[in-house]
Amino acid sequence: TYIYNRFFKSEEDHIRDTLAGAAQGARERLPRKVTEILTDDFRGPNNYTRDEVHSGLIFVLLQEYKAVDVTLSPEPLPVELDASGKKATVRFKVRAVGKSDGSSEWRDIDPRYSESNNKTLNATFVKTDDGWRVKRVDVEAGDRR
Repeated sequence: TYIYNRFFKSEEDHIRDTLAGAAQGARERLPRKVTEILTDDFRGPNNYTRDEVHSGLIFVLLQEYKAVDVTLSPEPLPVELDASGKKATVRFKVRAVGKSDGSSEWRDIDPRYSESNNKTLNATFVKTDDGWRVKRVDVEAGDRR
């Protein structure tokens, strides 16, 4: 059983891996790696669509910053699967910092998600034929500003 359990990944692990892959895509400045985890009918804060998020990422990752670092917390990310096993919710915080050139200081990409003003996000995942994808992201009530 040890060997089986060691290599077996739970649905929660797959969801965590999906988010970690998107964060790594941002670090590598590859907008497509971030938006590929979003469903076609994705809706984000302010009702942003997948295409709008992708356009924003192209600007931020390819034009505005030459280096990006993204951290997700807490570790491990808390994942709640619904009874059907086809939908899940993840509550997490994201911090993204960037450098505009090799000699500049790291600075917050979005002040709403700075270290001192870090909002909690609720991501709704759905299981698709292509794996787990994000259908919706909302800023947690009480954290909206």
